[in-house]
Amino acid sequence: MNKEFTKIVEKLYDKYSNQLTKEEIIDLLNIEDTAIDIPLSTGKRLIIEYIEFSGEKQTGEPINFKENFSSGINMIIADNLKGKSTLFKIIKTALVGNDNYIKPDVKQWIKCIVLGFKINDKRYTISMDLEKRTKGKLYNCSFEDYLKDGDLSELLIFEANSNIEYESQIQEFFFNQFSYFSMKWTQKTSLKDSNELIESGSSWKTYFKTIYLESRDSTSFYGGQDQKTFQMLLALEHTQLINKLTVKKELTQSSLSKQLDVMDSINDDTEVSDLKADLKKIEQKLNEIRNSRSSMDLLNLKNQRKSLKLEISELNVKLSTLYKQRKVFIAEKELKKKELDGFGFEYSRISNEIYKTQRFINDINEYLEVGQFFSALEIKYCPSCNHQVVHSNTETGNTCPLCHEIAVNDDVEQKHNYSEKADELEKTLKQMLREKELLGEKKKVLNEEVNRIEGFIESHQKDISRLEENDKEDNLDVINRTIEKIQNEYDDSQEKELIAQQAVLMFRLAEKEKGNSKLSDVEKLKVIIKMFDDAIIDIDNLRFEKSKKIIEDLKKSMLNEIHDFGLTSITDIIIDKKFNITYVQNNVMVKFSEIAEGEQLRVKLAFYLSLIQLDIEKNHGRHTRFLIVDSPNKEEGDTAYLEGLKEVLNQIQLKYYDQLQIIIGTATREFAGVVKNEKIYEKGEYLF
Repeated sequence: MNKEFTKIVEKLYDKYSNQLTKEEIIDLLNIEDTAIDIPLSTGKRLIIEYIEFSGEKQTGEPINFKENFSSGINMIIADNLKGKSTLFKIIKTALVGNDNYIKPDVKQWIKCIVLGFKINDKRYTISMDLEKRTKGKLYNCSFEDYLKDGDLSELLIFEANSNIEYESQIQEFFFNQFSYFSMKWTQKTSLKDSNELIESGSSWKTYFKTIYLESRDSTSFYGGQDQKTFQMLLALEHTQLINKLTVKKELTQSSLSKQLDVMDSINDDTEVSDLKADLKKIEQKLNEIRNSRSSMDLLNLKNQRKSLKLEISELNVKLSTLYKQRKVFIAEKELKKKELDGFGFEYSRISNEIYKTQRFINDINEYLEVGQFFSALEIKYCPSCNHQVVHSNTETGNTCPLCHEIAVNDDVEQKHNYSEKADELEKTLKQMLREKELLGEKKKVLNEEVNRIEGFIESHQKDISRLEENDKEDNLDVINRTIEKIQNEYDDSQEKELIAQQAVLMFRLAEKEKGNSKLSDVEKLKVIIKMFDDAIIDIDNLRFEKSKKIIEDLKKSMLNEIHDFGLTSITDIIIDKKFNITYVQNNVMVKFSEIAEGEQLRVKLAFYLSLIQLDIEKNHGRHTRFLIVDSPNKEEGDTAYLEGLKEVLNQIQLKYYDQLQIIIGTATREFAGVVKNEKIYEKGEYLF
């Protein structure tokens, strides 16, 4: 624990030493188990390179949309209701994983999506199949390589066979890439008459609201958990610790509330027999409700759904294991084939050498045998030197092997040399034959290994195909629809109310029979809550002091951007310790929701542009440096706003074109020619 936190712990111990030990305080704060937040930027940026989707409209007209994007600002200009928003939602579907963003009537047209993107210089490709149920794959390769080959199993990062699985996998990928984590909060359960708190957390879907800016969402600044998302994007020191302590405090408050309820019930003078009688009546009513036809059907369907979900989960685990094993086998097969090709090349080379050597030996032997063959003939004139043949028993000097006349040549010496050469070649030939034999054996072994691995791959592919062809997801959809239909028709409010009463009576009865006092526990919980409050305030102050410069830089940038958009009525911006943003407009302090509707998108856009500039210029923050802006002039923007926006876009393109990416869709044709990377559709023309 560093000096700052040691000081905070000592301060808390001085205040609460009568109720808590120092070890308890350290254990409750659990500082060491919290990741250290570093406000420095990761330096990473997201760039969309390519989008392609295909399918068929209800009229039978084919869809085959393809579009490339580049760094800097990309402008798509087309009339309203011609497909701009749908294009952006298809991009969002690929990056987040929920196909419900696309309008239902259009979603049934789209069969597959291919999205190429970069994180810095590292290129990736997403492939999604929406034909039956959502399936998705992420590859560690460029979209050009994917479109060229298609079968890149060795470059597969993950494969998901359901919408839920894809959302989880793609979130894990982007969280790792941009050092995100889930900011937590507590909320009440949806159960009626229940004060139970549950823990929820922000997802990649939550943070994507800071990327995709829609004019219809202008009243929301950056999603349902504004301050928490803001803190995540700034990544200020101690943010994760403060978030964890806040959740702990709220859960402790919930526990205290339950304990107080118990104490109230214990202090009640109701006798045990009365509690038992009331409990019996409630149980009888519950049995009557649960034995009804609708309730039984609903219960059976819910049990079937639970069982089916478990089967699907197990199936996905098996598929994931099989994909990984297949990938390993494919990689092993490629290595063995490469090794086999090397031995095959060497085998062919040495076979050619053996053939040449054997021919050379045969030629030498033929030459050496010529003399003996002709010396056995009886001829009168030598066909070699044309002398008259005189047969004699004595031969001196070098004589012609045919006519036995003295011949001046080096034939004898040459034959001796050739004989030696033939012997040497015979030895070499034996060595090469042995080497060929060894190479043949190695080829045979490698062939067997390749065949064995191919057998494993084929077996795994059969298992994968068998598992993929299951209809469990479809069955789950049918059960969900049936449950929904029954629930719409079936009023379970009475059952829930009886269950709640049953739980209270059972708890009160148990506590009555125990007779235990909870007073000491309640008092300790109150002390712990106060201690959490003090700790959060101290760490909050520490964070704010350390982050003043970053926040000041952000405020200045936001104010400059807002003024560039023509909103000179806003003269100051205040960001408090809880990361609430207040604007001073016409000398009145207003929240974002109180700003005029026609001005909200400008303020929102100024905020995100400032976050990106904070990352680029000051090296602070966690924004992806990527924005999608849908209809930035859809609100009632005045001429000053339009001109201001055009000027800002021009400045961004000049200053940051190689450090960020913004894709803008608009029906305002005055934006034509503002940036270089634009795609303009004719009036009335559809994108697809």
